[in-house]
Amino acid sequence: MTDESSDRILHWPIAFSILLPLIFVLVWARPFDLVGLFVPAMILISWLASSAFAVVTCVRSFGVQAARDDRILFWPAILAVAGPIAFVLAWAGPFALIMSLVPYYVVLLWMVSGVCAVIAAVGSVYQRAWRRLLSTLVLPATLLVAAFNAQPFWDAGRLAGDYIHLFVMYPSYRAEIEKEPTNEPRLVLFEWSGGFVVSFGVLYDESDGITAAHRSAAWKKRAERVGADRVFGYTPAIGHFYFVGLH
Repeated sequence: MTDESSDRILHWPIAFSILLPLIFVLVWARPFDLVGLFVPAMILISWLASSAFAVVTCVRSFGVQAARDDRILFWPAILAVAGPIAFVLAWAGPFALIMSLVPYYVVLLWMVSGVCAVIAAVGSVYQRAWRRLLSTLVLPATLLVAAFNAQPFWDAGRLAGDYIHLFVMYPSYRAEIEKEPTNEPRLVLFEWSGGFVVSFGVLYDESDGITAAHRSAAWKKRAERVGADRVFGYTPAIGHFYFVGLH
């Protein structure tokens, strides 16, 4: 057990719990370039880190437990896999999920779970529970890999979500396409979102004219008729389907 003579009230947890939210509000208030530098995100991470340190301090205060409690934990491995799956499904779901920033919340919750895993790992070190330590480190290690490959991770998750959405909607899309006249190459736009500035969706282009370096006048005329003249970028999906960005 810890020495009772070292028992005292700690003031830094109270100070951090008040100061960090206050600084967070002030940063959002002004100036804007601080927001652009992701300072609010860094403050949130600092807040999580201070909370983690406070929990570690509590763990230490309980003393070292016997090694007989050592066992393999499965929840870190489960969360290491569940986080990316939830991220993909958030992109694959209805547009309301994306508009509500659900993919961002999924990533944030995944990060918080990683912090919890680090706290548990530190506790395992103090308890000399080495199997529990190694099994817990699976989640932080996965998060580190994702963090060092943040842009590829984000792009791959969104693309996977787009493919799931396309495959789910594929039968209804084919039914809509079959209703179009066949006297000219069919061009059908399925808009998935309608943001204030840009949106995205999937375009069926039977002539694949969207890939041409110089699109023909006939293609541009058809595109204007179906609203595809707003396309500003594309990614080949499958067959004549393309993921597109829209102005």
